[in-house]
Amino acid sequence: MYRIALNTALTHIKKNKHKGHSVAIDRVVLRQTELYDTVFEERVKILYGYIHQLNVLEKGLMLLLLEGKSYTEISDITGLTPSNVGTRISRIKTKLKSKIIKK
Repeated sequence: MYRIALNTALTHIKKNKHKGHSVAIDRVVLRQTELYDTVFEERVKILYGYIHQLNVLEKGLMLLLLEGKSYTEISDITGLTPSNVGTRISRIKTKLKSKIIKK
């Protein structure tokens, strides 16, 4: 069922890609966590900004990882092998790190 929801979300993103809709990180949600501070908020905004620039599959993998899913759970959801998930996530992390360092 989770996989159906992910595929539906990815299809929706693909269809609405050119409409310019995006979901902003809401300050209210961040304040509800104990770790809230402005530096943390800025870092999260920067990270999600760079995640937003990734392709659809990469976005899905990173968001599942940020939700706390294991590589095995992500592989069950996406249909990729756990080792492929690990490889892709490693490459995505490297890509994000290089973008953040360039900034």
